[in-house]
Amino acid sequence: MNIGLLLSIFLPLSALAQLVPGFYLYTHMAEQRGKAALPALVLSVSRPQSSGTEETLGTLSLNNWKPRSDGWPTLSLLFANEPDFLISAVQSFGIAVAKEQELLRASREQVAAMKEPPRPFYKPDRAMSMKRLRKTYAWVHSSADKSKSIWIERDTFLPLKIAAPCPEAVGDLSWAKSGDNQCEIEFRNISGLAQGRFQNARIALWKDGSPVLFFSFERISPARAGAAPTESKLSGTLQELAEVLLH
Repeated sequence: MNIGLLLSIFLPLSALAQLVPGFYLYTHMAEQRGKAALPALVLSVSRPQSSGTEETLGTLSLNNWKPRSDGWPTLSLLFANEPDFLISAVQSFGIAVAKEQELLRASREQVAAMKEPPRPFYKPDRAMSMKRLRKTYAWVHSSADKSKSIWIERDTFLPLKIAAPCPEAVGDLSWAKSGDNQCEIEFRNISGLAQGRFQNARIALWKDGSPVLFFSFERISPARAGAAPTESKLSGTLQELAEVLLH
């Protein structure tokens, strides 16, 4: 049975508005994208300047981007359209996703024999919480030790940010100040990406409360088999960092 339909039948509206299980969160995100072809992407990479301007550092071309299970699940949260791929990316990042069977209050057979199903249908997912972020509310899915978290906007199911200890390559950025080594990926102006509208859409990397890198979408197009590859133009450090962050 479709998970969205299952929850709409068995979960009271008030409960659904308060908290959802992690498996449902990612399944819904992937399923609502349909089976559209995964995109080819071109992003420009820049860093902030003290004057308030930005310095362009190069371009990153992802000609045949596909979800992977190593690194931060940044692009997977935006484009993955297979629930298993997205859940695998999240788990490989270090945040466990409880399976539906683990959260059921009763087996399917038991439910079939009941006059009314249990309400709520699922046990609480202890990895999930809801928090306020900026001017909205977010589903927050956290690792057991709370060191890593993924924030998804409550109503739109669009990613808001990812928080975790910084990748090692961040330490090689000469302009990144020393600190607690806590990083965040912030998603900005991404509501139109699924429809190919990428104007002003970007991914910002923050370290210890200060922005250090911006990945701005310059082109989104369907990946084409046999198309001539476009080369990235980035330094080795930035290429290494992009390979960790953009999965």
